[in-house]
Amino acid sequence: ETHSDTTGPEIFSVEITNGVQDPNDPNKYYTNSLTPTITVNFLEDATVNFSKLGNVDLISQIGNEPSTTATFSITDALENGEYVFELNAKNENNLFMDPPLVATIIIDNINPTLTIAPSDGIKTSISSVTIELTFSEKINPDTLQVTIDLEDKTSSFTSLNNKLFTSTLNLSDGNKDILVSASDMANNPVTQTSL
Repeated sequence: ETHSDTTGPEIFSVEITNGVQDPNDPNKYYTNSLTPTITVNFLEDATVNFSKLGNVDLISQIGNEPSTTATFSITDALENGEYVFELNAKNENNLFMDPPLVATIIIDNINPTLTIAPSDGIKTSISSVTIELTFSEKINPDTLQVTIDLEDKTSSFTSLNNKLFTSTLNLSDGNKDILVSASDMANNPVTQTSL
């Protein structure tokens, strides 16, 4: 519940084209779009008086009319990287947001890479094998899928940093087909098979 007579406008949600909110940081978003649209939804009518993404001033995209929604379109393609999105607005009582919105938007349209160890063709005489999945960047752990000879083994893998996943499994004799798929935080996929 907002009390517009004592506080500035509050944000209900921030939506970004192909955006994923970081599960550990509510002010960090990932997208694979180089020209994202950013939509800010307020709990009450608000008039945006300041907004920029990195060095790009976005305020010219917004009129002076109060609204529960402010939408900003990035038309010139941005480079992959980290950008700070800032926004301030006031409500009908001229009270400003406190604090203003400061969010990090990470633009990433590059697919991660994956190394599976042991590597293809390795022979071992022990049945207990440690398998390591090393990704080139953090992946969204909810997207990880691991099958060994078509049997789902995803829940056996653990990670402390969402880049290196390990599991020690008891495997029967013979060649094993390991299929791994995942996506990074910006939904860029990677799939790899090891025999």
